Amino acid sequence: MNICFLITSVIQTISTSLVYGPRSYYTPYGRFKQTLHTISTIREHVPDARIYLAEGSRLEKSYEEVLESYVDRYVNLADIDYIEKSVNSVLKGYGEATQTHYMLSYIIGNECSYVFKISGRYYLNEAFSLENMLKPRQIAFCKGKSIDPPIVSTVLYAFPSAKIPELIEAFEKMINIYDKYESEGIILRATLPHFERLLPQFLVEYFVLPSVGVEGLVSSYQTLYKC
Repeated sequence: MNICFLITSVIQTISTSLVYGPRSYYTPYGRFKQTLHTISTIREHVPDARIYLAEGSRLEKSYEEVLESYVDRYVNLADIDYIEKSVNSVLKGYGEATQTHYMLSYIIGNECSYVFKISGRYYLNEAFSLENMLKPRQIAFCKGKSIDPPIVSTVLYAFPSAKIPELIEAFEKMINIYDKYESEGIILRATLPHFERLLPQFLVEYFVLPSVGVEGLVSSYQTLYKC
């Protein structure tokens, strides 16, 4: 089985806040080091995995050279206008949706039989189990904060390659919603459901695990998140 990890990253964040608060408390250098740690833990736990890194910001050449040396495929998406717009939006999750959609549509190929999607700066911990996440043989998330309406954690999730078309379609629907809210006033923007609530609405079937073995510092709150 060919295991692939897809990391979506924004190392050089802009200074404007998100709808609900600060965009990031961490400097670009700090985010860069955290992203390297993400990659290192993947190499530690799944040594044979193929790692794709999608970066949504313009970086110094020295940063890019290091990142390229750490992963199997580095793709900078900052020059794609609609992705740059979404990454810099006040709507959290907009950039996540466009980056993931692009990578699944155009970059992730047939060499991946199973894909693990992980958010940049988060990392695998000692509780991570490859077998645990492969067992459902469908899209597998960590449990979120709510069951009704369903909310899943999207920091780390896994899916067989056969599910890629379903996810591409789900992200297209989400991007359409983000596009609509982006054009509205700030008050309506604040009513947009979180990414973690939108995604499961557009999936035919998925499985929820009690934990998946991932953790990291939330950029807007400086708190440790673990699932």
